[in-house]
Amino acid sequence: MAADIVALLKSLLNESAELVSKEAAALFEEIKSDGSEFALRLADRTKKFISMLAEEKITKDEFEELMGDQIELARAQANKLQSDAKVSAQKIIDGVKDLTLNKITALLA
Repeated sequence: MAADIVALLKSLLNESAELVSKEAAALFEEIKSDGSEFALRLADRTKKFISMLAEEKITKDEFEELMGDQIELARAQANKLQSDAKVSAQKIIDGVKDLTLNKITALLA
């Protein structure tokens, strides 16, 4: 019985680590991809607005309003990434909990 418990714990540890690794890798890839695309779009729009201001196509007030909108978009993106991280963390918690229950149930059966 002790050997079964040790085997269960080792298996649980390995499978939990694999689950965490996969979920974290997926989250980081999504953040990197979304973040890079968003940052490039933000930089392009910012350069455009600066050029428009320099060429007097927009006023200083219009520029400030446009940049304020960019700040709001950045905040929304940060909130999205934070939400994605919470969802990932919950998937990890639920997955480890399911693994644990399944392993214990199998041991007791």
